[in-house]
This record gives sequence, structure tokens and C-alpha cells, in this order.
Amino acid sequence: LDWASRSFRVSTSGVASQTQIHTHMCYAEVNDVIRTIAAMDADVISIEASRSDMEPLTSFTDFMYPNGSRPGCV
Repeated sequence: LDWASRSFRVSTSGVASQTQIHTHMCYAEVNDVIRTIAAMDADVISIEASRSDMEPLTSFTDFMYPNGSRPGCV
């Protein structure tokens, strides 16, 4: 998964410093990839949680995510 977070950082590296990068994850096993998500260094991530009773958001209580996060709905 290291290549995925590096690719994300490379693809977003050309934006202006005041640009806020948002990303969204759908139907992921967030606990399995939370460190990779953090390594992406997006300013804000939304996690699809409406169909899973908000369970994926528990990852953020066990891991100190360094940036913004919020539940997302699809």
C-alpha cells in the first residue's frame, strides 16, 4: 500500500499551498489501512459510514489521525 499513498501525494503535490485536498473512502476496512490513509496526507478524509452504522469511524478513536475526518454519505 506504500505505492498508493506515494502516488496520491505525487498527484496532489502540484496544487497551491492554500488548496485543501479532500478524499473519500467507500466500503473500506478502515482499520486495516488507517496508517496508509494517514500517509496520503490529505487535508480531510470522509469515510462512507451510513450503511455500516458508523462502524468505520471507530478507527479514528484507536489511531490518532493527524488531519480532518468526517463521516460521508453516498
